[in-house]
Amino acid sequence: MIRTFKADNPSIDDLDLIYYAKLILDRVLFIAFAEDTGLLPENSLKKAYQHQDPYQPRPIWENFKGLFQAINKGNSQLNIPAYNGGLFQEDTVLNQLVVSDALSEQFKQIGEYDFESEVSVTVLGYIFEQSISDLEELRTEAQEISLEKVGKRKREGVVYTPDNITRFMVEATLGRYLTEQFNQLWNARHQQRYQRGDQKGAWKKSLDEITFWRDYQDALRAVKVVDPACGSGAFLVAAFDYLHAEYLRVNDQLQALTGSYGIFDLDKEILNQNLYGVDINSESIEITKLSLWLKTAKRGKVLTSLDHNLRMGDSLIEDSNISQRAFSWQLAFPEVFAAGGFDVVLGNPPYVRQELISSLKPYLQKQYQIYHGVADLYTYFFERGLGLLKPQGKLGFICSSTFFKTGSGEPLRHYLATHTTIETIVDFGDLQVFAGVTTYPAILVLKKIKPNESHLLEFLKLHQLPTTELSKIFHLHKSTMPQAWLSQDSWRLEEAKLVQLRQKIVSGKPTLKAVYGSPYRGILTGFNEAFVIDKATRDKLVAQDPKSTEVIKPFLEGKDLKKWRVESRELYLILIPKGWTQEKSNITDEQLAWTWLNTHYPAIAQWLVPFEVKAKKRVDKGEFWWELRACAYYPEFEKEKIVYPDISQHAQFSLDIQKCYFGNTGYFIPNGNLFLVGLLNAKVIWLYLYGVSNSIRGGFIRLFSQYIEKIPIPTATDPQKTEIATLAQQCQHLAETRYQKQEAIRHRIPDICPTNREPELSTKLKTWWTLDFKAFREEIKKCFKTDIPLVERNDWEIWLNTEKAAIEQLNQQLAQLEQQLNQKVYELFELTEEEIRLVEDNI
Repeated sequence: MIRTFKADNPSIDDLDLIYYAKLILDRVLFIAFAEDTGLLPENSLKKAYQHQDPYQPRPIWENFKGLFQAINKGNSQLNIPAYNGGLFQEDTVLNQLVVSDALSEQFKQIGEYDFESEVSVTVLGYIFEQSISDLEELRTEAQEISLEKVGKRKREGVVYTPDNITRFMVEATLGRYLTEQFNQLWNARHQQRYQRGDQKGAWKKSLDEITFWRDYQDALRAVKVVDPACGSGAFLVAAFDYLHAEYLRVNDQLQALTGSYGIFDLDKEILNQNLYGVDINSESIEITKLSLWLKTAKRGKVLTSLDHNLRMGDSLIEDSNISQRAFSWQLAFPEVFAAGGFDVVLGNPPYVRQELISSLKPYLQKQYQIYHGVADLYTYFFERGLGLLKPQGKLGFICSSTFFKTGSGEPLRHYLATHTTIETIVDFGDLQVFAGVTTYPAILVLKKIKPNESHLLEFLKLHQLPTTELSKIFHLHKSTMPQAWLSQDSWRLEEAKLVQLRQKIVSGKPTLKAVYGSPYRGILTGFNEAFVIDKATRDKLVAQDPKSTEVIKPFLEGKDLKKWRVESRELYLILIPKGWTQEKSNITDEQLAWTWLNTHYPAIAQWLVPFEVKAKKRVDKGEFWWELRACAYYPEFEKEKIVYPDISQHAQFSLDIQKCYFGNTGYFIPNGNLFLVGLLNAKVIWLYLYGVSNSIRGGFIRLFSQYIEKIPIPTATDPQKTEIATLAQQCQHLAETRYQKQEAIRHRIPDICPTNREPELSTKLKTWWTLDFKAFREEIKKCFKTDIPLVERNDWEIWLNTEKAAIEQLNQQLAQLEQQLNQKVYELFELTEEEIRLVEDNI
């Protein structure tokens, strides 16, 4: 459409063309919706396209302009009432546009969709949000601005909130607020009647009852709801639905009591008195208007003007020197703040990473108490939203839950925990609520009042996306916990008994750091391509120069570090630490030092030559480009140590006795204590870690040193330590034996592959013991394009079945040993049977 516009209207600025293309599409969408819902005559778009004057032919676009004018002013001949409201107002530039008949035909085609049944409000919401992104891309291209391919979703956080979530949030904020208002009025009226000595029981159709409902109607008319990042208007549409139903309830009561309704034009009342929205994008504001017009349009009724209540502006910034879209809330909505502020703030703050708001940080630091140098944009909407509220008003946001545990979230955690009463939290974990965006979302509902010490917040941790109404799921499965248990260090949503168990596990016990020392992280080479080599390369270098073994070390990565075992992929590290060359050669000049290296370690030097240019550019290097960065604990790699990966779904600690080095995706504790290996692999320790570590998608947690070093170490007698160490040693032996059996066949599988093909093993073949023989053969055919030779087939089947049985037996033995080990560790922590069940149920 834009390309056609540009070709047909070369004199009009590209940005203006984009604006008018969107305006025309908004009008066409409204007409398509209106003709399917009885607001306009059926097939209005089709008739506008098909109408022709045989005596004076003209472009079809003229018919569409006439249709727009009829909708704006009304046309009794066409049976079209006036709607205007701003969407169809006269626009001289639009009227002068040249629009081809081919493009006009596409407008007609939009009307062919069934907007009453096929195109739901949810679908329209997704369409509207996508249009915001599309328009930004078009505008960027028109201005020839490079935004490094960062889409609007990332820069301005545009995502569409599913309607079952908006409904839940509206009920939890606006619904609960109105319930509180209702109950206050009810209780006040009841108290007055009690003081007058009125007879108890059901109210009669009396002046008291009429007065009550009129008072509540006034409270309804006074409630102010705002979405400070309204996007396509999903939350405002949901709030409209809720308010409309509540107004109807009041009207019905008053009609029954008095014979007449209190308010006749509910739609206009709600749009003018109750709902407000602000967004940094002008497109979002126009789309929100369209959403509300589509919701409220009625035949013969003029569209309500929304220009006052829906504003374009930067909700966070009031200084025009900082933002061209600076926005003053008090100037924009004086009637709201004259009454003390908004009653309800709700929405989906934009998901914009902190790297993209660097220019705003000095301003944010001055204006916001919750500022942190690496906090994402959404965090500031909490302080802004609470600032917009009246005392005891409610705020409901769906946002990233990462601030629950991160260092950058600490100021926000403290602010919310001390300034608000947290009523509701719904944690979606790593579920993808927003299509195509991983945000670790959570819903928070807050009340603007300092918390009572005994206040219990309600929470729900979801493990799958809701397929029914979230409100129903929440009320069926919610838990409670004291808000006071949300610490400044991190927020953990746990039932009281689980929190108490974790406190018991930690109480009175020294930390791992105090007993065994702090963990160390693996090596960061800065250039693995040069310094990490495979076995073939290692063997080649050693064959060329046996002295190469002095600087070649066995190397592992985080994915090689498993529970009870290390699974080597036969990688090696060329280890030349910072200062090593000078120490060996006593040479400080780089060119002379290189000559020395080439003379004394020629194979290593020649291997590194092709990487010189890139190696020189890296930050992580030593005194010379062929050296690794300084590391004070290189000698610790040469000792027995407990190793584990940086990310894991379950305990994966093992003892490394091969003196391996490994990369920065692995950690180690510089101690070869088997008692500690057993303790770390116990369920109770994993329960502790899962509660304190950062969780990421798929149930994984980050095993940063700050969490590992705080692991509680229970008191144990020497016999107890020996028992656990022996069990750990047996587990490690069984796991290594199992791995050797798995590897033995895994190494033989490539022998089946024809010599003219690369024997690349699929994931299923790498885990061959999970397949029956039929499935194994099918995977061989799929992977190698051949079958097992007939003469070998029987031998393969016997061998696979024998080794599978052996592996299964090892699994059973290992499970039994781990059960014994867990029981011994439970005894160290003095857990009761109920507490043990709690551990088992939460691992």
